[in-house]
Amino acid sequence: MIKLVQVQLKNSKKRTIHISLFLSLLFSCKDKKDSFIYYDLFDGKKPQVVGSYKLYSSGYCQYYVYYRSDGKRHLFKSEDVIETPIWSLHQDTLILMRRRYFVRDKRNDTISFVSEKGRSFRILKSPYQSNVTD
Repeated sequence: MIKLVQVQLKNSKKRTIHISLFLSLLFSCKDKKDSFIYYDLFDGKKPQVVGSYKLYSSGYCQYYVYYRSDGKRHLFKSEDVIETPIWSLHQDTLILMRRRYFVRDKRNDTISFVSEKGRSFRILKSPYQSNVTD
């Protein structure tokens, strides 16, 4: 059962976001034990997808890249970069692979965030929810 949590944003309008709506959006899969949803990542207002996150209901996550050659999603693997493959949402803060982001706006399937350093990005529920390439 998802509890309703209201988050007060620090903007001039003091809007309230219902995190339960966000969580139900994230996990609209039907009664699967550890369901997941792909979210495409966009840098600021640029129209190109720069990557994709596969967010599991258990809190596990994976990062994917798109190759121009085939246009498919591929699991990002690097021996130089060791990521913590977890995500969590605490009030208006998203922790994603050890990085902290602040929820700025939520509209339909798009959620906008800003990093601690001020860099903005958004994630959009991907139209491609199947495991294309893992």
